[in-house]
Amino acid sequence: MKGCYFPKSNFLSTKRGNSGSFLWISLIWGRLLLEKGSRWRIGNGRSVFVYKDRWILHLTTFKVFSPHVLGKDTVEADLKTANGDWRADLIRDSFSLEEADVILGFPPCYSDLLDRLLWYFEKSSGFSVRSGYWLARNSLSRPSCSGLSGFESWWNFFWKIHLP
Repeated sequence: MKGCYFPKSNFLSTKRGNSGSFLWISLIWGRLLLEKGSRWRIGNGRSVFVYKDRWILHLTTFKVFSPHVLGKDTVEADLKTANGDWRADLIRDSFSLEEADVILGFPPCYSDLLDRLLWYFEKSSGFSVRSGYWLARNSLSRPSCSGLSGFESWWNFFWKIHLP
C-alpha cells in the first residue's frame, strides 16, 4: 500500500488523493476519525506542535485558531522558560486573549514526562469501538447523497453480527 498510496510520506500525513480503492478510502476515513477524537496530554512539550496538533482545550477542536505568529515548527516546550514556567508575555503576544488564558491556566509540567496522545471520548483516555462509533455517527459529515440509506443499513448489519 505504501508504494501505491503514500510513497513519499507516511500514513498519518498522506492525503486521500483523487482515486483509491474502497479499502484505502475507508482507512483514510478511520484515520480522520482518530485524529478528531484524540488530543495531546502535555508532558515535557517537546513532541506537540503548537499550531498543528490538538492540545489546547478550546471547545471541542483542541486546536489553536490564532494567526500563526510563531514558526510552524514551534512546540509547546518553546512556550516555557528553562525552569518550566510559562513565558506569559510571549503567549499573550502570540495567541488570542481566550487561548492565552486557557494556555496560562494549564499548570506547567516540571517533570520530563513524555507527551501522550489520548482519546478524548473515554474516561480511561483509551480508544474504544463504542466511543469511536459514537463519534463517527455524531460528528463526522455523513454522505449527502442518496447513498445514506445504504450507509445506515450497512452499519445496522455490521452491529448485528455475532462474533465469538
